[in-house]
Amino acid sequence: MVTTTGPDGVRFVAIEGKEARPGVVLPAPFGALDAIALRRPVVLAHGAKLEGDCAVPRPGLALVREGETQVLPLEAPPLALFVRPLGRGALAAWLVPTHCGDRRRQVAYLARLDEDGSLTAGPMALTDATGLALATGGDQAEVWLRRGERVTWLRLRCD
Repeated sequence: MVTTTGPDGVRFVAIEGKEARPGVVLPAPFGALDAIALRRPVVLAHGAKLEGDCAVPRPGLALVREGETQVLPLEAPPLALFVRPLGRGALAAWLVPTHCGDRRRQVAYLARLDEDGSLTAGPMALTDATGLALATGGDQAEVWLRRGERVTWLRLRCD
């Protein structure tokens, strides 16, 4: 499965051999951040229109699935966001400033999605961070958090 982004949203395309089969298109009117093909495709997107370093009327993170959108309120738009597959479902991680237009303090968050893309755990604030990376394999996840010159490595098991 691959995704393409266009004016109508994020299109999921199944690739089989030399054939491409267009799938569902999910809206992301304020900009897509990442997408994943679970049992139901999911797009994680900005939940409001961006204006400079903020969003109007209020920053949010939209979990978009076919026919429904859930917007999680945020303090500011995410600076980085990743969603990666697990053995069942997915893990999302993002880095967000504590205030619009002020990047002096940023917090890393994690959230767990089930196989249909519904939020099942979190979002949970991990710690202050200035950088973030996420990798998964099966029911294991690894998170790297940068704070200044230090990097903290977390190994997680997601049952």
